[in-house]
Amino acid sequence: LTDLKTLQLSNGQTLETDLTVVCIGSKAVTPLLDSSRYDEFNRIKVDLQFQVEGMDRVYCIGDASNIPETKLGYLAEQHGNLLAENIKKLLAGKSPTPYSPASKEEYGTMLLPLGPERGVGALGKTVLGDGFTSRLKGKGLFKQKVFRTRNAVAPNL
Repeated sequence: LTDLKTLQLSNGQTLETDLTVVCIGSKAVTPLLDSSRYDEFNRIKVDLQFQVEGMDRVYCIGDASNIPETKLGYLAEQHGNLLAENIKKLLAGKSPTPYSPASKEEYGTMLLPLGPERGVGALGKTVLGDGFTSRLKGKGLFKQKVFRTRNAVAPNL
């Protein structure tokens, strides 16, 4: 590897990398790879270890990958956790653990709050309205849970 850069993570750890692409957004943009690396939805083709098809040591996780499951933040976090463990295994000469997609169903579970009292959700093909969505997620957006899993205290905003 050449031109390595050191990134400092939010927990103070450092990571050496030759390329880091931060992917945040709602529309698939495809400027980095040739067109053969994308599926019909402009998602990057990966195997169950998140390795980009046909590319050695290049990985893609989250919404940008073509893993067949509903695109949700908590699943992207699971992708990242497994990929980190798999990279450690590969560096130790061990076999990586394949990812098991969250759902084999066409429709997953999703809750989309629109403020503290409105929103829409889905459990499979069942649509959920304002009341259910706001009670489950609208008040706090699972903020406390997310911070707790990181051994952190959520700020009061």
